Amino acid sequence: MNPRASSVTAWSRRATSVLLYGCLISGCAFRQPPGSSAHNVSLGSCSPTPCVSVALGATPDLEGIAASDDVKQRVRKEIMAVLYASVDLEGGEPTPESLIAELNARLDDYKRESSAPIDWKLRRHANIVHSNEDVISVEVVSEGYLGAAHGFADKTLMTFDAHTGARMSVGDVVAESVRATLSKIVEAEFRRARSIPSTQSLQDAGFFILPGQEMPLAENFALTERGLELQYNPYEVGPYSQGATRVTVPPEAVEPLLMANLKGACKVSAARPAE
Repeated sequence: MNPRASSVTAWSRRATSVLLYGCLISGCAFRQPPGSSAHNVSLGSCSPTPCVSVALGATPDLEGIAASDDVKQRVRKEIMAVLYASVDLEGGEPTPESLIAELNARLDDYKRESSAPIDWKLRRHANIVHSNEDVISVEVVSEGYLGAAHGFADKTLMTFDAHTGARMSVGDVVAESVRATLSKIVEAEFRRARSIPSTQSLQDAGFFILPGQEMPLAENFALTERGLELQYNPYEVGPYSQGATRVTVPPEAVEPLLMANLKGACKVSAARPAE
């Protein structure tokens, strides 16, 4: 089960367990999001720490992007949907205020069931990782600990059509006829990233991919100047203990497989925003 969707009962851990995992995720595990945070708040008082500390970054500045205002508005809305998404996959408009209210309600639920001190954290921020006249690519980072068996550190990659603002799927980027070829390349790069020899099956290496099974292409991807980047978060192709895997297919390998209108998607634009 995804730790962010755990029940209130799962949150009610013994104080020793809570303090142990609190130590594991505190300190250097949390980097302050770049730039100013849209919201940086503490909820409750679990002396000497707040019960819940929340740092939500602002949506990235799109002013330097070579796209129309309508496209920027659509991209901004899509980013907000991920950046401020409910931790329990609830509905409603994704805003910093609604997310903080949800965390407050979760804290109230916990307090009704337990008096043990807690040290929950949630950090999220978003960055533009690439843009040109064809695509806008974004990364959203979400990390923290909200009372389950362990913390989480997920990354969401998104690529948008710079002409329409629509979020692109793998099917928008490569034709079905070359999908199997791309899967083989991604598997090779996955093995390279995890130091898995070709003589060993991914299943034997501890992943959920059976021998002979085609490597799944993550919809969590972005086109950047480094090529096609795919993010496999914990539980997607392996257990939590395997951690996340970032796969990068270099431009020279992926560009021949891209749709005709995306052949220049990995090129750096003169209108690219400042780092």
